[in-house]
Amino acid sequence: MPFAQPNLFGDDQSDLFGAAPKPAYCVNPQHVINRFIDFEAQMKAAQCWPWNEFWVGEYRSRIWPYLWNKLTEIGCDSEATKWKAVMEAECARMDAAGPPKA
Repeated sequence: MPFAQPNLFGDDQSDLFGAAPKPAYCVNPQHVINRFIDFEAQMKAAQCWPWNEFWVGEYRSRIWPYLWNKLTEIGCDSEATKWKAVMEAECARMDAAGPPKA
């Protein structure tokens, strides 16, 4: 047949949703830094771990790495590195003082 069949569904459409949306919430770096300042103040004021064993484990394995990653994600790599060093130094001091309270 010599007739060209028209595109039944019209021309190809671009992405209906556009580019990837921006996240609904972007972390304020000062909020994360303030959290680290609070942790550091509590640790400096204490002679041994100021939290029980459960919370020490949570801070070390989940909360502090999460906060460091948030700083890195928003482009504050130097702050993340600084606070990682500060927290590791305080952890070493606390570990030398003895185990967390029960």
